[in-house]
Amino acid sequence: MIRLVATDLDGTLLDPQGHISPRDAATLLDAARAGVRVVVATGRPWRWLDCLAPLAGVAPLVIVSNGAAVYDLAGQRCVRRQALSTRLCDDLATDVRAVLPEAVFGLEQGDVFGCEPGWRSTPPDASRTAEQESADTVRAPWSRLLADVGPVLKMLVLAPGSRVENLAATVAEVAGERAVVTHSAAVGHAAMVEVSAAGVTKASALAQVCAELGVPRSEVAAFGDMPNDADMLAWAGPR
Repeated sequence: MIRLVATDLDGTLLDPQGHISPRDAATLLDAARAGVRVVVATGRPWRWLDCLAPLAGVAPLVIVSNGAAVYDLAGQRCVRRQALSTRLCDDLATDVRAVLPEAVFGLEQGDVFGCEPGWRSTPPDASRTAEQESADTVRAPWSRLLADVGPVLKMLVLAPGSRVENLAATVAEVAGERAVVTHSAAVGHAAMVEVSAAGVTKASALAQVCAELGVPRSEVAAFGDMPNDADMLAWAGPR
């Protein structure tokens, strides 16, 4: 029996325009009315959750920033977070730069994204305008970002000209057990990887949510399509 459905957003629940189809929304609403809990698990920050308006009636908990925080969509508030220390962010950046001098760094806080001046702008979430996303972004030297953007839910590393799988392997080797390194881009695409606190994944956050709700993992169905979903997909379901 399935008592909880956990779903990724981009590439899974959302269409290429960043919307939930009426059919998928109706299916999840029907499931909720039947007593199935709906949990969204995404790499997005909570400021990018306008796309969940069709599920307002479900009032789902949203695991954001790859498990670094849990956001109450109905109450519009963060209910739990596991942040990276600024000291660790600085140490990791120093160590990565020693191997990849071209690397550029960003810090995700949830309400605000901070990045170094050399960060190459990427297309914003499809449900937002470029003006809105620009208002949420602080561009500043690394030392100022560390001082002004926090608590840090995840650190992002951009390396122009690299393949994402190569960058992920390099950053993971540098980070070791100090942090979790993942990405949400297809193999071979532009290289940007995401760094979370040690032990923080969508799976770890989902396990905690399920424990609080009294739902065993054997009664959880999970859906996703990218490397940052892999741990969650492996965790959910019967053993």
